[in-house]
Amino acid sequence: MKRLVTITVIFLLVSLSLTAKSTTQTMWAFGGARFALGSDSDSFLGNPALLASSDRTTRSFIVSSGFEDSAESWDFEEPSVSLGVSFIAGRMAFSIMNVSSVTRIKEYTYTGKRTGLFQFDWAFGRQPFYIGFTAQIEALSERSEMTFRPELIWSDYFVATNFSRYEPVDQIGSISFGVSFLLDYSWISMAVTSTKFASSETSETLNISFDSLLKSLGWGMAVETPKYNERNELHLFTVRAAVDIANMGSSEERELRMGTSVTLNLLPTYDISLILGYHEQKGEATDWLGLKFAQGFQNQTLAITLNTMKILIGYEFPTAWYVNKPSPRPAKALVGLRLFL
Repeated sequence: MKRLVTITVIFLLVSLSLTAKSTTQTMWAFGGARFALGSDSDSFLGNPALLASSDRTTRSFIVSSGFEDSAESWDFEEPSVSLGVSFIAGRMAFSIMNVSSVTRIKEYTYTGKRTGLFQFDWAFGRQPFYIGFTAQIEALSERSEMTFRPELIWSDYFVATNFSRYEPVDQIGSISFGVSFLLDYSWISMAVTSTKFASSETSETLNISFDSLLKSLGWGMAVETPKYNERNELHLFTVRAAVDIANMGSSEERELRMGTSVTLNLLPTYDISLILGYHEQKGEATDWLGLKFAQGFQNQTLAITLNTMKILIGYEFPTAWYVNKPSPRPAKALVGLRLFL
């Protein structure tokens, strides 16, 4: 019966969303901070070196799905449905991810975009130092104008994004290679990553570039209180915190990301977490020491773990609201589900 329920849930996830974002819901909840945060089953998607730092002696399978849209008008503004599938065997992992989103151009008329992502991760090392490598293939396709009927908007969206034809976009497909380093002690970890030290667009030759490495260079640190005490008894509460500096060498994508969580541990595999996150674009490298709420975003997420299932309900809003400034983009809501098998 348990196996039947599991298979049914996976089928529903795949049916509802053959589309996905590569960033996991937990990373989203922490404001995008992920380089050194390693206690989740899919943390390696943020840093492949985390595959070697945890005890992964058996094979496992992860399915995650989510829905995200503007939370200000709730009128189907820019919906995005996600699905990711990962297979982990020891210190190696293979993931397939899809993202499908539509953008409103006029009332009930949208354009569509779909991104497919194939990722291979591998790691090695010994306590406390680990190294990870990532190979990633990405392809983008688009859909021209499509009209949804107001009374059947959900069914029209499902059909249009999953069964309609999308045309490949020239010069958008790419392959890239990344490397990461992790220093992991019992309750604190630090990481240095570069997501694109070598890359190639479509049919071009592979380019190994110091400039590309510097632009995608990131640093992260995370702390986490232990889940069990010296007598192997479960702590009632655990706390996690993480901070990242991402894309250090890029003035367009440089970003500060940070988050913290408090978890109520009901049983070893049953818990409830409140997660707060924040991220902010940093145009100048000298801006790290201050926060500019006019261009930042705050995340508030409730996460519930039920054995092998994790449910997340999150809300992201511009912190420009705090200082009565125009917001860079609308607030967003996210609902996510992850299965670890």
